[in-house]
Amino acid sequence: MTNKENYLVKNKASIKLVFLGWLLTLPFGSNLFLFDIGSESTGFFTLYPSLIFAFLLVIITPWVYKSWGVMEKICVAFLSLWLASSFLYQSPSNITENALFDIRTLIIQLVYVIGLINSYHVLKGADFKSTLVMGLRVFLFVLLIFGIFEFSTGIHFESLKTAEMTKLVIGNHFNAPMFLYGNQNNYLVYIIFIFLALTLFDKKIQKNNYLLVLISVIILIFAIYADSNFAKIICQLLIIFFTFYILKEKYLASGLIHSYPYLISIALVLITTLVNPLFFGPKYQDSDQYRLNEISLIEKDSNDHIINVVKAREKLSQQDQAQLIEYLDSVRTKNPSNSTNIRKNLILNGLDYIMAKPIFGLGPGGYEDKMLENKHRYYVNNQLSPHNFPIEIISKYGVFGWSYFFLLILLFIKLFINEEIRKTYLNKYLILLMTALPLLWLMPASYLFLDTHKLLLPFILLFLIDKQDQTKRDKTQNT
Repeated sequence: MTNKENYLVKNKASIKLVFLGWLLTLPFGSNLFLFDIGSESTGFFTLYPSLIFAFLLVIITPWVYKSWGVMEKICVAFLSLWLASSFLYQSPSNITENALFDIRTLIIQLVYVIGLINSYHVLKGADFKSTLVMGLRVFLFVLLIFGIFEFSTGIHFESLKTAEMTKLVIGNHFNAPMFLYGNQNNYLVYIIFIFLALTLFDKKIQKNNYLLVLISVIILIFAIYADSNFAKIICQLLIIFFTFYILKEKYLASGLIHSYPYLISIALVLITTLVNPLFFGPKYQDSDQYRLNEISLIEKDSNDHIINVVKAREKLSQQDQAQLIEYLDSVRTKNPSNSTNIRKNLILNGLDYIMAKPIFGLGPGGYEDKMLENKHRYYVNNQLSPHNFPIEIISKYGVFGWSYFFLLILLFIKLFINEEIRKTYLNKYLILLMTALPLLWLMPASYLFLDTHKLLLPFILLFLIDKQDQTKRDKTQNT
């Protein structure tokens, strides 16, 4: 082995360790051995293990840039221009905290993309994919273990959300997992995204539809307790999807002859359901009556001066009960602080900002700063973030926000129009990820802040170039 070959082998091993270190520390973010650089005047930049590993991946692989393909160069050039443009909106001496936070997010996004691309080109093929899959498995394992623990005990890491819980009535949401992300919706975004990313790259888990259904059911339980409608929709789609393939594989493998016990059992369950009465409970039927159980009336006897507390349903007529429920519903749905109304108003305010500055946008932190300054038409209570990813980046960055989605769509189109990839490698799990993304973008207060955003573009890019490289290798072997 020559000195050059020996140097490359050693570097490959070192880069693999750094890459694995980044993946293993990624779930913990800035909650693990963090320290700040900077000052109050310049703004602090928090460093933590996963970010340090990501910077190392960029620093120790300078020779790899010449191996980049066209799409890698386009993606990195776009993200670099996006970051560079963010410094033009405000004077460094008058930059807001929200703007600093968004600029920091764009820096990390660029570092993640370059680090992942360089790791791919150094490790190539099996080494890169096996390391990536190992990291994603650990990520999902950590989220599931902590999720089950939090769901079972109601014990969480302290956060703004747990501080808020002290003021709330005890309910299912107290057991909804949050891990270190401080919010049930953020946790669900992470676990669903990592789960779908793993199905995209991990061939072993792709073959085990029973495990995929089990994980989907566990996440669905978490989503029910978090009362996240978007997460529930995604999980139900996943369960239906994976169950369909279980039934399909069972039918193809054994045919109807060996499937008749299952068909008979299903028929018996249906007959049992039809023959026996069912109690649906308040979630599905007569919920109004159950809500009346919570309402009491206070009466004072005029003669004995005795105060009595009686249930509203015992004192009110059926007509009065119906009017009371209708009134309570109107208060809830018309209340400006209702979460649905707040989300709608956040979107409407964002559309106002987009129409005002469709090309240049408000700049980093612009949406939140406008909320703080009360420069908006629609009531949003104390909410600052848009709760809608397209609105978030388009209102802030204008043409760069639009271009981000254009670039993402371009990557998907390239995957679908390449006949070799489409016929040989394109799988159903990519369709699942594409279907889930629009819902995931609506769940957190700020999707731009989450690592799932920083990983999305490079994961799709790497999936594309890996399939292109595999196609080239297959053609070479066949000739």
